Amino acid sequence: MAELNFSPFMSLFPAVLLLLAQSVPRARCPDLTGIYVQQGEDNRVYTTIQQTNCSSVRTLRTNRRSQPLRDAPQLPLDGRFHPANVWFGSASASAQFRGNVLELVAKNADGTVQWKAALERVSDADLCERFEFVVPSNSWKESGLAGRQVGTGRAAEDAAAARSHNGCETR
Repeated sequence: MAELNFSPFMSLFPAVLLLLAQSVPRARCPDLTGIYVQQGEDNRVYTTIQQTNCSSVRTLRTNRRSQPLRDAPQLPLDGRFHPANVWFGSASASAQFRGNVLELVAKNADGTVQWKAALERVSDADLCERFEFVVPSNSWKESGLAGRQVGTGRAAEDAAAARSHNGCETR
């Protein structure tokens, strides 16, 4: 009985494995990059998100239009806490996706949680923002739909603000 010689095929084995690995669909995260506007009673709140694939995110929430995003730290999307002064003077923050929801958590210098945010794109590309501030003397929660600004200029900002409202009920 003749012996089978597999050695010519063994040299192809790593290439076949690489092709198989590339063909397996990878878990993707939603791209939340954009400027979102929410109209309040007295003013507008702007949330700007700059996302680098599924590896890092930079967020800024302000009531000033056109504040430079460079003022916000870039956070790896790894769920671990990193030194970061983000929103309200926190000492460290973490960012990660849980399904389609971007979760941000900030801690004070003593390690206690200061605030949590859950940001989720809704069907029409607007953003559901849920915040929980965990300050013992003044804890509160809020949620709202922020309209994604499409285009530049005052008209695009006004259109995004017009789609915003309190709460995140789908329309």
